[in-house]
Amino acid sequence: MKWVSLLPVILGVVSVLQATWNRQSAQSIGIMGATVLNSTVLMLSCLAGLLLLKGAGLDEAFRPGGLGQLSWWHFTTGILGFLIIFGIPYSIQHSGALAVFVAMISAQIITSLFWDYYVEGLPVGVLRVAGAVLAIGGAWLANWKSA
Repeated sequence: MKWVSLLPVILGVVSVLQATWNRQSAQSIGIMGATVLNSTVLMLSCLAGLLLLKGAGLDEAFRPGGLGQLSWWHFTTGILGFLIIFGIPYSIQHSGALAVFVAMISAQIITSLFWDYYVEGLPVGVLRVAGAVLAIGGAWLANWKSA
């Protein structure tokens, strides 16, 4: 098994930790303060990563000459990132971590099916749809509130 196959699991854990710690930070410095803090550390981490990769001879890590090849919507990813960094802790504050991540997982599964079909040209057969339905059902069961 390659370590890359574990990366989604690791990122799943990291996303819960990041969002819940942001929510805790927001209790002290406000939701926008936590978002600015997070974004500042993110920018510094990106710069450090760029310097490390360039220092290791990986010049492909950043190609500013390719910016002209991007479409306008590629520049909205920063806004989407802001919505994630701001929105998840805000939602957790009002609904709890499990409810937020169950809804997110469901939305990600549905969006991924459409993306694979319409953008990547991958087939979306009965088994893939059934697997998505089972995954969403399992996620919702994990959030079921019994009396």
